[in-house]
Amino acid sequence: FCANRHGMVIAQQAHGLENDALLRPIQVGRQLGEAQIGTTAPAVSLADDMPALVRGNEHYLQRFAPVFCLSEPLHDLEGRVCGAIDITGLGERDPALLQGYFRQAALASENRLFQTLADVHLLAVQHDPRWLATPLQGLLAVQEDGQLRAANRVARRLLGLPRRGPLPLLSMETVFAGASAAQRRHL
Repeated sequence: FCANRHGMVIAQQAHGLENDALLRPIQVGRQLGEAQIGTTAPAVSLADDMPALVRGNEHYLQRFAPVFCLSEPLHDLEGRVCGAIDITGLGERDPALLQGYFRQAALASENRLFQTLADVHLLAVQHDPRWLATPLQGLLAVQEDGQLRAANRVARRLLGLPRRGPLPLLSMETVFAGASAAQRRHL
């Protein structure tokens, strides 16, 4: 499921477990924040802006001992946490494998937000060109005057930009000040 920044489920898809009494409450419109139901992976992701895995008794309720949940934060165009995607189920799963899938799903979702911007040019950046056109590409939204309007979390990290919050007023010339003249012409 996907939860907004307030811990409310805004999208949900069941995979055959919707009849289980423990999982039935995961429904669109339900509040699943820490204050409502206790420690869960999406509540941790929303609060701490980091991936989270909560399983079994880590939920601090014996009733949830058979449940695992794994979550990845989602970021808006200004780098703020705007929600979390989560997989919750019963039994054991491979958390490392699932975390990789969910990180890529979160990055892909965040990249789709850039398609909603008008009057900008999108610039994809990455050290390895094989990662361009994948969820691992950095994206910059550049206004016609060359000012940077938004950057996804990959681009923020690659370019040493602030991890969260609005970007400082920056031009492409400032962002790529260390680039050669030939590289700047390609921009």
